Amino acid sequence: MALAICSGSAASPAQVNDDVALATQAAQQCKDGDVSAAHASLTALLKKLEAKLGPGHDMVFTVRLNLSHLEHAQGNDARAKELEKPLGGASHGKPSSKLKRALRGLRVCAGLRNARRTEAPKLASEDQVNLARNMLNRGKYREALTMVKDALANPEQSGSPRNRMRLLQTLALTELQMGDAASALQAAGGAQKLARQLGASDTRIQLARLIAGSGDLEGATAELDAVEKSANTPALRAELAEARADLALRLGSPRVALVHLEGALADHQKTFGSNSASTAAVHHMIGDAHRITADFPAAKQAYDKAHRIRSKTLGPNHAETARTLNAIGVLQADLGDWKAADHSFASAQLKLEGALGSGHPEILTVRSNRALARWGARQDAGAAREYAEVVTALRKAWGETHPQAAAAVRNLARIEFDRGEIARAEALLERALAAQTQSLGPEHPSLAATRLALARLLARKGDLLGAAIDADKAIVVLVKARGAEHPVVIRARTLRARIALALGDEQTAFDQAQQASTALAHYTRYTFGAISDRQRSLLAEDAQDVVSALLSVESAPPNELFLALLPHRDAVLRSIAAQRGSGGSELARARQRYVAAVLGQGPGAAKRVEELSRKIDLLEARSAASAKTPERDPKDVLKRACAQLPDDAALIKFVAFDRTKRGVLGDPTVAQAALVLRGGSCDVKRISFANAKAIEDAAESFATSMRSERNDDPKARDILGQEMIAPLLPAVSGATRWLVIPDGVLWGVPLGALPDPEKKGSYLFERITIGYLTSTFELAESKSGQRVDSQKLTALLVGAPDFGSRGSGPIVLTNTGPCQLTPFEALPATAEEIADIASLLRAPHQLTGAQVTKAGIRAALTRKPWLLHFATHAYFAGQGGCGRQQEAAAGWRQGEEPVTPNPLLLSGIVLAGANQPTRVGSEAQGGILTAYEVSGLDLASAGLVVLSACDTGTGLKLRGQEVQGLRWGFRAAGARALVTSLWRSNDVATRRLMKAFYEALFSGDIPRDAFQGPEALRRAQLAQVQMEQLLGMQRPLTWANFVFSGVL
Repeated sequence: MALAICSGSAASPAQVNDDVALATQAAQQCKDGDVSAAHASLTALLKKLEAKLGPGHDMVFTVRLNLSHLEHAQGNDARAKELEKPLGGASHGKPSSKLKRALRGLRVCAGLRNARRTEAPKLASEDQVNLARNMLNRGKYREALTMVKDALANPEQSGSPRNRMRLLQTLALTELQMGDAASALQAAGGAQKLARQLGASDTRIQLARLIAGSGDLEGATAELDAVEKSANTPALRAELAEARADLALRLGSPRVALVHLEGALADHQKTFGSNSASTAAVHHMIGDAHRITADFPAAKQAYDKAHRIRSKTLGPNHAETARTLNAIGVLQADLGDWKAADHSFASAQLKLEGALGSGHPEILTVRSNRALARWGARQDAGAAREYAEVVTALRKAWGETHPQAAAAVRNLARIEFDRGEIARAEALLERALAAQTQSLGPEHPSLAATRLALARLLARKGDLLGAAIDADKAIVVLVKARGAEHPVVIRARTLRARIALALGDEQTAFDQAQQASTALAHYTRYTFGAISDRQRSLLAEDAQDVVSALLSVESAPPNELFLALLPHRDAVLRSIAAQRGSGGSELARARQRYVAAVLGQGPGAAKRVEELSRKIDLLEARSAASAKTPERDPKDVLKRACAQLPDDAALIKFVAFDRTKRGVLGDPTVAQAALVLRGGSCDVKRISFANAKAIEDAAESFATSMRSERNDDPKARDILGQEMIAPLLPAVSGATRWLVIPDGVLWGVPLGALPDPEKKGSYLFERITIGYLTSTFELAESKSGQRVDSQKLTALLVGAPDFGSRGSGPIVLTNTGPCQLTPFEALPATAEEIADIASLLRAPHQLTGAQVTKAGIRAALTRKPWLLHFATHAYFAGQGGCGRQQEAAAGWRQGEEPVTPNPLLLSGIVLAGANQPTRVGSEAQGGILTAYEVSGLDLASAGLVVLSACDTGTGLKLRGQEVQGLRWGFRAAGARALVTSLWRSNDVATRRLMKAFYEALFSGDIPRDAFQGPEALRRAQLAQVQMEQLLGMQRPLTWANFVFSGVL
């Protein structure tokens, strides 16, 4: 109380402005015992020096320490402890020698620390500890080491046993950071002995964590066991549980860690509060544990909590906040989302450099992560060289045997392996394994990943038995430590399957691949509930390695093979469709702005695209948690699909894969197979095509010919007929109706236009009705059997838009720069097409001319139409769909980075005013309805969507997935069946085809099963072909471009 009164008579520090004078004045005031006056002087000095030198400067910390002594003297222990904590932040400027001398005089202030307790003043040895800790936290390891050793060598400076304990603890921490684990353990032992004598349970817990970090996991366990009885306060129990969790993570037992962390979190929240920095640290560790077990949703949730709390309590630029950002980047990299990971690493690096200084060794860890992300994204020599340079720096900073350095060496070995540098990769892996064995022990799970890399290398060299042994050992360890559904285990089983295939052991290969497939299906479905649409596509790519391993087993039972493959087909689209309508208005607005940016132009357009893409990722991931993809039993799906398949029909599932052959495990070869499911029996047969390359080349050739508007490519069609259709016929004998699931390049080929091997001179569709599906799920979930009644259905007909006078055409940003679309010409026949169809329906709603806008379409969709028909232009800004590339399109900034937009933004339907792009509202462009925007519509009531336009069935073709274009967009929106085109179409010929299609569909004499739509289209196309035959013509270009997909 008396000290509070004295503060009122303090001299005003404003009377002195010079730094040196303020320091000298404060020292004299401390010497005189004038606590209040000295406090005022030091507060003013601290403010000036923080502005001049930066909050992280050593001189600033010296003032903070002396000011803390005065806070203790005034009874403000909490404030004193805050001042004793090193502040992050940059340092700049250089103090004068006079100021340094003046600051040394402040040591006298330490004598006032216990003035209120009337005790003998403590020595300034605490300053030695705190300054050393500050240097340690800023990465000045050698300076910290020198200071601590000097203090320990001088008994007067080392002070009391408690202070000597802290010095030894700081020494151990410093030695550990410098990679000298033996010296760290020796210093920790000394500190440990003093801590036991002093009953310092909190220090013993901290030392146990330090000992674990030094590699003595048994010693750390023993110390934590010993201190448990004395951990008799909530705070100590919280620290003990956190330490045990840390130890479990180091032992490779994340599930055990999670048990401890559950208690630690409850104790931290109770003792320190839910939003304390201490609690945030536990959330971060929970994220680490979940990431190691590959529980992506839980890890992301924990990291997000840690980041939110740290940003609020410590600040967005604090080192701890940056460390959580780095962890989030690692999580994104685990998904293969290298772009997002690099952004997180870049942000973390910037914040850490500001907090710790650019020379801090921890920066190297983040730099190594960034370099690895760049390699993952680009895989070029520059990225490999960059990563190698960082690894060299890491080994120098941390030491050869440090676990982080060893893991980095292992990653470098993988890069060298992928570059074909086998000998260098082998040397690096042996070095990494030796370092990990020394620092972690031979049974630690971290060694399993290195052994897997060695197994891969041995298999490439031809030592298949050695590779199998290493892979088996790694799998046993990883399953125990990580769980069967961990991605590393899945990849390990896939590798083991390929090794078995190379050995000729197909039974082992199928067992391993089947287990990998089941685990991947569960992991993918669960993880889809926490990531964005774009990240799902990246994750789904992993399935292709498993699919290839399964299909490489020629002796695999066809029915079991079909069931194993089923969950991976079309997984991304099914998950997106399941979440239709979720996300809220904020996500809808972000998507609208994203479309405007990709269809935009002007300076900064690419930057806007990237920023909005990241925002959408975040919002989609949040909304994903509330809309899970329904889990379906593959056996039930197969049973339901068989029930929908008539006896005279077959389901043909084409699969493109990379075959692993017997012999040395080299690069796999491209292969094609088909699985044929017959109605009635539900038996599956497998057909392996002998010449996959010929099939793929012919498919590309035919598609290219049609896109180039050639009338035909008979040579390509003949090859496809001989190499693909002819081998199928025995398996589909007696089946006159086919439902086909294409894959890869086969999405661009209408099978009905291929020659019929059983009837020379005829097209296949003249004898066979062919419909298309994206996956077996479509058939299993269909409810066919209803007659399509033209007088009862609700319809929306959209056509003959007024594109406006020929201007420059829209611009679409692509990964090769701005794409200038060719201006769209008027389509007079589309108005007649709409009139033809309207005459067959009862009161359809029609949009034509200037009415064909986004707003008009959205308003019309509120009527919940069953039929949607679009007669207009469409485009795909890829595979030659771009009129011209414009590096300097109107307003485009020269040298601006190309973007990689969502593939659905490269496809669109052309609306009114497209030739003179305008903006509606703040950003949205009105003349284009992209597939991306379509996917956000609510078309749950749409039984049939007909896209009577060019290129509506084209897009990005990925193995195992629907084509990413307009067809994807409409299916994601809920449409059950579609008619789409594979290339450009003539509006007059299209009008005739569409009229004939609807007449057949509404005729009532088509079987009411899964083939209603395909049969109606077949009859319309058959009429066109018969007309051509009368004229002696053969032009698949004019009629074969339209295909029917889905089930009515």
